[in-house]
Amino acid sequence: MSGKIFIVEDNRFYGHLLKSEIEKFYKDQVVVFTSGDSFIHNMNQNPDIVIMDHHLGSYQGVDLVKQIKGSHPKSEIILLSGQNKMSVAVNAFKYGAYDYLEKNQETFKKLELLIKKIQFEIGERRNNRMQKVLSCLFVIAALSMVLFWTLSQLK
Repeated sequence: MSGKIFIVEDNRFYGHLLKSEIEKFYKDQVVVFTSGDSFIHNMNQNPDIVIMDHHLGSYQGVDLVKQIKGSHPKSEIILLSGQNKMSVAVNAFKYGAYDYLEKNQETFKKLELLIKKIQFEIGERRNNRMQKVLSCLFVIAALSMVLFWTLSQLK
């Protein structure tokens, strides 16, 4: 399955460190943005996963979560913060974030587990859609056969 992860982190070093760690297990495209503006201008690329710092200069992560979920509801968002603030986490979840992680020594391992979980869920959704399409095609084929048989009996 091809996909895309966007990392939005104004600390260039940390953003590229995240990218390097993610690319150890995620083989599709990983893109780093160092500002909320550059990220917003590229949302039309429809990333599967957005990993985003809570403090992004003039942007707050929770505000971006609202904006992303309003225009790209299928993108899953993991919000990162250097502080463990319950109010930020609650608001992030309220507006549709998939998860909220505090930046610490466990962040990379937790991100790996979350990304793999999201990839699995995306795959399941795609499989369910494919099953529905195949079921519809089967019904159409069966009805076509019945119609063909009925018309042949009328002759």
